[in-house]
Amino acid sequence: MSYIGRRKLYLWGLGGLATILFIVGFISVGAGDSSGGNYAQAAMMLIWLFWYYMTVGPICYAIVGEVSSTRLRSKSVCLARITYYIAQIVTNVINPYMLNPTAGDWKGKTGFFWGGGASIFFIWTFFRLPETKGRTYEELDIMFAEGIPARSFAKHTIDAYAHGDYGDRKPSADERIE
Repeated sequence: MSYIGRRKLYLWGLGGLATILFIVGFISVGAGDSSGGNYAQAAMMLIWLFWYYMTVGPICYAIVGEVSSTRLRSKSVCLARITYYIAQIVTNVINPYMLNPTAGDWKGKTGFFWGGGASIFFIWTFFRLPETKGRTYEELDIMFAEGIPARSFAKHTIDAYAHGDYGDRKPSADERIE
């Protein structure tokens, strides 16, 4: 996280997850009923789990805690957890119907559905998720307030003392101590 950065880790984690899910879908279309196809799908899902737990899984907690406004952090984290739980309930209801041979019977083709969802979130992440690596909470709040595009956060230079209650002037040494 400290070397790669949050945005890059999350973005390419999502890209890898979507790619693996599409591969599972294509294996299901081409060799879904064969023993080799089943083993290939299972192997890809193990790779998916590894990739998830190395990228998106753990990094989301850091992102939620860093991207939210300092004044609304506890409410933002709570809202994010509630949204996660609701999405988990929906996912846990939909997925068995898709896989069940007496219902949807999609088998590995569910990879297309979930890969499409991961692709949508990849696009959203590319345009909307800022890089918070090496930034203070104050700097992040200022950049959000100024409307800096998310993709520009990593390159943007900012002087936190030049903002806030000080207007356009820099604070004196006495003001900085307060």
